[in-house]
Amino acid sequence: MKKLLMSTIALSVIGFTGFNDVKAAPIASQTVTAVLGTISSVESYGGNVSTTIDDTGSLTTPLDPGFKIISNVGTSQALTLTATTTSSSGEVNAFSSSNGNVYIALANVNTPPTSDAVTNAQSDSPVAASNPNVICYAVTPPTNIEGQLEYSWNSSGNYYDVNLTHQGDTITQLVVPATSAKPNTFNGNDESGSYQAIVILSYN
Repeated sequence: MKKLLMSTIALSVIGFTGFNDVKAAPIASQTVTAVLGTISSVESYGGNVSTTIDDTGSLTTPLDPGFKIISNVGTSQALTLTATTTSSSGEVNAFSSSNGNVYIALANVNTPPTSDAVTNAQSDSPVAASNPNVICYAVTPPTNIEGQLEYSWNSSGNYYDVNLTHQGDTITQLVVPATSAKPNTFNGNDESGSYQAIVILSYN
């Protein structure tokens, strides 16, 4: 019985020694993979976003906020260009259309206008005394880029529908020229201070 136990141990040692004799392969490889999905993003991209209003209500220099649209697909994609401004009761649409023009409303930051004042300023026949602290300015229609980007005004929602058909980076701007205010939206009832709106370009 003792002899048999020793033989078993000897066989185990022989097997272990055999594994040590296996030689490593001279080369090995592994494949690494990183998956890139669909890129659909928008970044702020330069442009003048600050100016002054002179004593006639005119902008002294244009406002032209810019955006960079980034996409790695060339198929049609929908975006929306909107704008908001702040009233005393919260955010309201800053874009409006009146008498064939598109306007953007700039509201006083320190003393926001009422939402009714914004509505009056955006109407076809604003009354100066009824829209203190909100001033409207005409917007230049955004420029289409043939084969890449096309804008269309949505009159029911008061915003721009944007159709992107370009793979890569696309630069676009909204221009508010240095011009006088919409009639009857600038007057002595408008308090001094900063007048602002937020322009937003977003994928749908």
